[in-house]
Amino acid sequence: MKVMGVHPEVGLLLLAVASGLALCWPARAEPVWRWASLGTLLWGVQAAVWLLERQGGLEAPLTPSGVLLFAAALTWAATLRQLPLYEPPRLTLALLPFALAALVTALSVLPNRSSQMVWLTDLLPVLLALPLLESALHGQAGESRLIWGLGLIFKAGGSWALALGWPPGGFVYPVWALGFVLIGWGGYLEATEARLGKGLLGFVLGGLLGSLVLLGWPSQVAHPFHSMVLVGWGYVVLVTLGGVGWGVYQRIIKAERQLELWINLLESLSSKAQSTQNLTPQGVLHSVMEGLQPLYGNLVGIEVRSDVTIRAGQNGPYVYTFELALDTPTEGRLYFSSAPKDTRRLEALAPLLTERLRLSLTLNEWRSKAYTDPLTGVLSARCSA
Repeated sequence: MKVMGVHPEVGLLLLAVASGLALCWPARAEPVWRWASLGTLLWGVQAAVWLLERQGGLEAPLTPSGVLLFAAALTWAATLRQLPLYEPPRLTLALLPFALAALVTALSVLPNRSSQMVWLTDLLPVLLALPLLESALHGQAGESRLIWGLGLIFKAGGSWALALGWPPGGFVYPVWALGFVLIGWGGYLEATEARLGKGLLGFVLGGLLGSLVLLGWPSQVAHPFHSMVLVGWGYVVLVTLGGVGWGVYQRIIKAERQLELWINLLESLSSKAQSTQNLTPQGVLHSVMEGLQPLYGNLVGIEVRSDVTIRAGQNGPYVYTFELALDTPTEGRLYFSSAPKDTRRLEALAPLLTERLRLSLTLNEWRSKAYTDPLTGVLSARCSA
């Protein structure tokens, strides 16, 4: 099937190249992503080689395109096995019945077509990604995992249909294209540590529902295994929509919790009712650090530098600096064990911390005056007794 004289496999190759290049961005920070980038490129080359094999009438148990498919799955597996795990799979186990059913149905329906069984290798990256997707659903890893993980699911879904003898046009190539787009988009989010935007969520929703519409197209209904693919893919769409919805819900809960912590911290700094211990400069820094640590788990210390340096905690390799408008030039420093995320909110900390330190220094000055003789400046006899 050609579109305007161009084979769709060429478009898939270009999408895979763009997606693989996008995965090079996170590879700069985590070299393990180079394998995923290579695997995505191999998927694109495999689609083009498969076109040439069909045009040449090549039929064999293991063809060059099959070798490329194996290599792509193994390179992706190398990446997924080395990414940090935070949670054992629980919610993501809902995808396991689809993977097992896809394997069983393909083996039972076409037991003697080993050339088509090779498509099932695309299920391997999906199975290895389940623990990684679990941590994203619980907010312990970046939301980018949900996007490139969904891309792997799209790729595996199209390959499963091919294993059942499905024609490549109509359903397979569109979901492969969606898979490559989401893999590349997820790689961009992985590199920039960005959050899911409304546009991306809308694209995901449209892609999932659109894939079901493609299966309902008259040309697809005529396939003997249409009902099997429709039920299996419908289950995947339902589970995926639930997973994305759960991830958005967890983001809302986390945002509300962080907002509450920020309000408590700012209220404590602006409140005039403070204990004597918390009104000392050291006490002010300790209270600020205790309030910030639930928001920034990698915060290890806070420091104020002027004529005298005051510190709470310890130094760290990453520093966020801000100016304090005191009587003398003063610089505030926050030390982190790793690169802090979203430091824009820290800008609201400077004016309140300035006022609290000014109040603390004024109190210390009055306290010193109360303990000394106003004429001689010598410590009062009552204080020395």
